[in-house]
Amino acid sequence: MGLTFQRQMRCLLLLTSISKMYIYNPILVVFLISNVGLNYFQVGMVTACFYIIGIFAQFPCGMLVDKKGPKKVIISGFFLQAVGILLLVNSASIVNAVIGVSVLSSGTTSIVTADRVFFYALHDKYDQVSSYNKNFSTYFSCRLIGGTVASILCTLLFMQNIEYAFYSTIFLNVIAVMAGFYLENILPANMTDKSFCKLLKYSYLEISRNTMLKSLIKYNLAIVTVYLILYMQIQQYLFYINFDISYSGIIYAVLGILSPALAKITSRVKLLKVYRVVPVLTILSLVLMATIRHPISVIFLLLYWSIYGIVSPKVDSEIDASIKGDETSRGSIISYVIIFQNMIIAIMLIINGYIIENLNMGVLIMGYSVVYLLLSIGCTKLLSKLFKQVEGSLVP
Repeated sequence: MGLTFQRQMRCLLLLTSISKMYIYNPILVVFLISNVGLNYFQVGMVTACFYIIGIFAQFPCGMLVDKKGPKKVIISGFFLQAVGILLLVNSASIVNAVIGVSVLSSGTTSIVTADRVFFYALHDKYDQVSSYNKNFSTYFSCRLIGGTVASILCTLLFMQNIEYAFYSTIFLNVIAVMAGFYLENILPANMTDKSFCKLLKYSYLEISRNTMLKSLIKYNLAIVTVYLILYMQIQQYLFYINFDISYSGIIYAVLGILSPALAKITSRVKLLKVYRVVPVLTILSLVLMATIRHPISVIFLLLYWSIYGIVSPKVDSEIDASIKGDETSRGSIISYVIIFQNMIIAIMLIINGYIIENLNMGVLIMGYSVVYLLLSIGCTKLLSKLFKQVEGSLVP
């Protein structure tokens, strides 16, 4: 049984790494501007579309996972990603780009929901729940390492032909489709006989009645989302500080190394006594990023994203561990979280694009430092509540 668990884990971690290997990602903005002919505001519209489609696809994906099991949804997700990237790289207008991004988003949404559900279900089936938190840091690290490898490949391929980064990502997704057939199709217990409406109902009731889960979701939406929103603006920021964009893949690679390293370290360290340091470092890095317009400011970008490696994995694992209800639809609950997060990101990407196009990146970042400060103050009571409920919680 232990051997089977390890084999399934290795296969899942491989797929998780590939799922984050968007080799084209560090130069996507460059591609949309130079090859498709978009401006910053239109780029914001296209990237926002990714999250808008994700909102509509999230519940169907989550409920399909709960009804049919995560294996089929993971395989379908990689297939849709390959098709979406193929459409995107052959885009000739903003309409074509939106269509490609929409298909890509449907595939990504499927994978994000299904592989996380499979990860928990695998531990539950083989009585490995006690090692869940430890393995989750490895799972999170594989996601970021996959992105790191992709970023390095992007730098190499960009120097040859910008389109190679897209076609190589398609190739990896095809490999993932084939590897997906090696996964077990683990069906969630007591869920396959429930209708979609009942799954939705039970998920909502679990969130509304579970105080701990609800608090963690609020913290996720208020704090973690800010890191993700600005991550989408890295390429625009590199333009702003006059950084050589041909080396953007290296920056993404370094970001990918720092985050999993900190995730590993902080998985064993209690942050109860230092949780106030995280908001201070975040705000400091944002202010410096906004005011020092020089390539050296990339150091502050690295500091900012490193903090994400401390915050995100623990919040995600705490959310998973807080889902307790007997009638719970795990996939649908995760869908609730991702939907609201995508709503916020989609709206802010459009606003961000407008601000960058009409003002500049510095104004945008300074605005986010103020927003983060207000959110951190607002979360003070919430954090105290979480610390009282979970002894030794790592949430900052």
